[in-house]
Amino acid sequence: MDILNAYPDRPGNRPIYTPPNGPPQTDRVPPAVYEAMREDNITAYFHAFYKRLSQSSIAHMFPKSEKNLLRAADKSAAMFTFLFGGPHLYQQRYGRPMMRARHLPFIIDEPARQEWLRCFKETLDEAPEKYAMPAEHTQSVWKFVYDFSSWMVNALPESVRKDAKSNSSYNDINQSDINTVLDNWHLAASKGDLERYIGAMTEGAIFMGTDEHERWTRAELRTYAEPHFADGHGWTYTPRDRFIRTNAYGDVAWVDETLDHDRYGVLRGTAVLRENGEDIINAIFASMGYKLEPIRTKNTPSVLASDPFEAQRGILEKLEVSDPVILDVGANKGDTAALYRSMFPGAKIHCFEPFPETIAQLEDRFGSDAGITIVPKAVSTEVGETTFFVNHAAATNSLLPRPEQDRLYPESAGPKGEIKVETVDLDSYCASGSIDRVGILKLDIQGGELMAIGGAERLLSEQLVDVVYSEIQFVPLYEGAAQFDGVWSKMRELGYALFDVYDLHRSQGGQLLYGDALFVSQRIQERVIRTLAGNRS
Repeated sequence: MDILNAYPDRPGNRPIYTPPNGPPQTDRVPPAVYEAMREDNITAYFHAFYKRLSQSSIAHMFPKSEKNLLRAADKSAAMFTFLFGGPHLYQQRYGRPMMRARHLPFIIDEPARQEWLRCFKETLDEAPEKYAMPAEHTQSVWKFVYDFSSWMVNALPESVRKDAKSNSSYNDINQSDINTVLDNWHLAASKGDLERYIGAMTEGAIFMGTDEHERWTRAELRTYAEPHFADGHGWTYTPRDRFIRTNAYGDVAWVDETLDHDRYGVLRGTAVLRENGEDIINAIFASMGYKLEPIRTKNTPSVLASDPFEAQRGILEKLEVSDPVILDVGANKGDTAALYRSMFPGAKIHCFEPFPETIAQLEDRFGSDAGITIVPKAVSTEVGETTFFVNHAAATNSLLPRPEQDRLYPESAGPKGEIKVETVDLDSYCASGSIDRVGILKLDIQGGELMAIGGAERLLSEQLVDVVYSEIQFVPLYEGAAQFDGVWSKMRELGYALFDVYDLHRSQGGQLLYGDALFVSQRIQERVIRTLAGNRS
């Protein structure tokens, strides 16, 4: 079902208003907000916010059943986890946000925005007390949300919409004319017709290409294209599909399209076009630079990805591993396990989690999934029992205590108590469970990563684990915590290479705090990385 056709107010039935100044340029929310709240509190915040929305004057925009309402709230919480300084959970779980596009099925004018903001502000006022938001940062959150929400407005107020529609100057750009302009523009590039290609752009137009440095004025694009077009051939991008939206007065159009290229694969192209009088339509902005997926040929590995989970998927695809064994060490509530399940439906996933409250959540979530095993133990160097340090934010619980001096974490994520838990080492666990190969070893145990690696030395030294995806720390967030250099050194010693680092978090002063790293085995180095290096030479 096309979501745009599921609503009577779908964009195709009305002109789309776009705020004249474009996306707001506003300050980011300090990362300390995420560090204090973490995912649990952010999710609880958005549940409360969405319940207010469900009783507001814009309730018709939100699901009616509580179950679906909370699902929608969970999606917003995943997005705001990133906006508050945490990992990009929304993109990991649902794909690219495209927030303005997802809101287009609804008429959102300024009064609707103000009602949304009212509900948000009422929830925000409760946030320091109920959801562990640092009180000193509530104003930063409010400013960000106030500015950010302006970009969701897609309709003029009702009275203005009526006036615009009755105004004799109101006239939509003919979409077939836009298609003709763009098709001819692509054709001119393919045939090396420089004057026709450059002539479609206004004097002040900006072009963005497929490489990060390719942000060019019309004159700069001409300089670049001229030698490429000299022999009557340029570059060929073939449109697959195209989506066109116009402003409230019908004289400006926003276009995005999916394009095929024989070397780069599938890309996203965007453009802004303006009616220039006398039936002339010019591009005032054009981009060919958003790569959707790499073309897949036997000589072009498809494993390069800025997202760590897509990288893992691509690596295992290259190894033709479709149903891997996954050891999720530090499973917490199971969000990563759920993501792995969606990526690898046939995988056998083992979730290690020692904290009773989160064990119960895992059992509720995955109890009916025969492919997921919940192991209520902490992973360490050996089988036994040890002290487990419980913090106010459950996601920060650890086998290691918080440092008493030089505190680099928010008070709301500080120590709460201690409990005794059972421990297991991965070598023993896999041997007893007849697990002879592991596709992915994920480590997120708050500074205890070297202990887990030490208990998996047989698996790692014998190269029985393909990918290790580990949290890394650059400063001592826990006493005796493994720092990045120590983890990297140990992994090199065991024959693993660093593939990439992701989701790096910094203090407000710019100091690196923590992130994630992906390490790969020798067979991946031989079959993937060296192949890639050969293709680039």
